[in-house]
Amino acid sequence: MADRFVALDRDDTILFANASLRAAKGEGLEGRIYWDVWPTLRGTVVEDSYARARSSGEVVSFRFSPPHGSGLEVDACPEGDVLHVYFRDSARPDQRAEEAALRPVIDAIPHIAWTADADGRPIDLNERWWEYTGENRDLPYDPTRVVHPDDLRAFHASSEEAVRQGQAYGGEMRLRRDDGEYRWHIVQVEPRWDAGGALVGWVGTSTDVHDRRLAEETIERSEKRLGQLVESLGDALYTLDRDWRVSRFNAGAEAMFGRPRETVLGLRWLEAFPALAGTEFQMRYAQTMATGESQAFEAYSPVIDRWMDARSSRYGDGIAISLRDVTARRKAEDTAVEAQERLRYALRAADAGVWHLDLATKQAEWSAEYRELFGIGPDDPLPTFEAWQMRLHPDDRERMARDVLTSIAGGDDFRLEYRVLHPTRGLRWLVTAGGHVSPGRVTGITYDVTEAKSQVALLESTLDVGRILASEPEPERIVQALTDVSTAAVGAQFGSFFYGKLDETGERFGLFALSGAPRAAFEAFPPVRNTPLFQPTFNGTGTVRSDDVATDPRYGGWSGGQGLPAGHLPVRSYLAVPMRARSGEVLGGLLFGHAETGRFTAEHERLVEAFAAQAAVAYENALLYERLREANEGLEARVAERTKELR
Repeated sequence: MADRFVALDRDDTILFANASLRAAKGEGLEGRIYWDVWPTLRGTVVEDSYARARSSGEVVSFRFSPPHGSGLEVDACPEGDVLHVYFRDSARPDQRAEEAALRPVIDAIPHIAWTADADGRPIDLNERWWEYTGENRDLPYDPTRVVHPDDLRAFHASSEEAVRQGQAYGGEMRLRRDDGEYRWHIVQVEPRWDAGGALVGWVGTSTDVHDRRLAEETIERSEKRLGQLVESLGDALYTLDRDWRVSRFNAGAEAMFGRPRETVLGLRWLEAFPALAGTEFQMRYAQTMATGESQAFEAYSPVIDRWMDARSSRYGDGIAISLRDVTARRKAEDTAVEAQERLRYALRAADAGVWHLDLATKQAEWSAEYRELFGIGPDDPLPTFEAWQMRLHPDDRERMARDVLTSIAGGDDFRLEYRVLHPTRGLRWLVTAGGHVSPGRVTGITYDVTEAKSQVALLESTLDVGRILASEPEPERIVQALTDVSTAAVGAQFGSFFYGKLDETGERFGLFALSGAPRAAFEAFPPVRNTPLFQPTFNGTGTVRSDDVATDPRYGGWSGGQGLPAGHLPVRSYLAVPMRARSGEVLGGLLFGHAETGRFTAEHERLVEAFAAQAAVAYENALLYERLREANEGLEARVAERTKELR
């Protein structure tokens, strides 16, 4: 017999309810509308089953679990206009006792928990369920109101399969919270068996793992984005785990090493790249692995015969490594360095330097060679424009200040020639050429043309000597012209010519020609004697050149002392060249002096020797011409006298 019974007319008015049903719901049920007594059953399997029984005229049997209590087996039996409904408790008495004992246990569980009958229909839901879902306790359990629609099919499929197999099941699904938010839960359901091994029900729990799931999804998305980023990088990138096994190997690494990732992943690093053992790569990576300290360096890789820009950093419990091929850049840098060195050598060889000027910041850059042209050390601060101007020759300062500023302001290319007073090299001629290489930036090159100008002057002097000597018939004028031209050609402060014959005392040489100094300057000048200073010149044994006669002990024989005698002109640099006849006889000597040291060079020696040789020929020719003229004059005089006698 059914535990409970109710009869309904066609309007669902209760015609009769048995004592068991009245005991559960109270007296006075007859005459009331069924759905007013149990409003929570509207829209459930109960209403649907009643409607099917009335429409088909056949008995409809179904199972139903009220919000509290054991599951019910229900039979809806239509008889004319009356619907008889029978309710039977599906659980045995011993099962009901066990479920009653389980109720305080599942209520004590801090997560959602429930019990279900053998068919999986919930019997009892703990307080956590009602608190989380906010469900009406009078409504029957309906998973469609709680389980996310996208998870419902999988939930039904897994639970139905578990019921058929009698096996535990579980998984992750989203359950709606009372505020309407669906949150991820781990659901685990275990079967319950009686003493005879028969399936009598299920016990399930549901744990909120939403925050963990979101974190995992965030990590997964980050990993995915990282993977996409890594693959899109042009650089090679791979990762090593804490055991030094390759765990990631991007497309850039495949291209760089010429190896598909499948042949590298899982290998220990030195198994994949044995040629890197003992290299800087291993040392740096080991430091990152041990300390977590990032490394950045450049090193040569013997694996691919290329230079690498390598970087390593902590990645999880291992390290991440990025590599970029910088071989081309290093070659370009090496080429640039070589070009700079070649330029530096060329500038040194040409005695030239380069400079740059930023017009906006007024900052200048001088090469070491440019600094040297002005006698400024490599570590000395750059001088101001005014200080730079003071290094110029006084006669060029005003002109250069004007021309430099005008050239820079005008924006045109320029070429300027001027003289500088070098602190150790004396007067030097410089040429500066430059222009605007970019807006607001002027670049130029400055080179020393002193030697070139000297060569031009020497050439001009040589031509002058030849022209003068060819036009002068008198020996005295030839010697004076030779002295003047030679003094100018070697840059001496003064020059002189002494005859090569001693006076009647046999000690002194006579002064004949003087250039660069008045004769009055020689009045207090001691006689030029046949001493070590002059012997090589007037003996015709060779040229004498001294950078500083004042400190040269060879010339200490004057007046029994060292260096220059008292009253002598301020000579420090000294040059003396003999003028010899074709016969070897010394006709005289050219003597040159300068107050500064180191003024005369080997080139000056050769030049004056060439002048002296030309002059000697002209001098002898002039003497010959003079003797011939004198002979002719004597002959003419004798002829005139003889003619007079004959008359």
